[in-house]
Amino acid sequence: MTNKKILYLTLKREWFDLVASGVKKREFRLITTYWYKRLSNIDVPVDHPDRFLKFDEIHFRNGYRTDSPFMRVKHIKTDTTPPKLITYPNGVKLHLQGSCYEIFLGDILEIKNYNKN
Repeated sequence: MTNKKILYLTLKREWFDLVASGVKKREFRLITTYWYKRLSNIDVPVDHPDRFLKFDEIHFRNGYRTDSPFMRVKHIKTDTTPPKLITYPNGVKLHLQGSCYEIFLGDILEIKNYNKN
């Protein structure tokens, strides 16, 4: 049995719905010391191609209860992105007000306890 490297993230319902529907394929976190420690490979220089940790999966949860909506998603890669405005097909806008870590999402592997309504 292999140990998977998992990134755990909590999302508000609006963003959870967009990921679950396949519309949102990237997750963003502001560049802070907290996220640097969680996402970066601190053993390599910042300009090294392996500067970000590689995860097997991302586990998203919408809430903190044990029966909260849950989703497992394949992790593709992590990078950085400058401030920008993103508009999703349903009209929801995400304004990145500072430089962010950009986490690229792959296939949805599992969804549990989720009702779209």
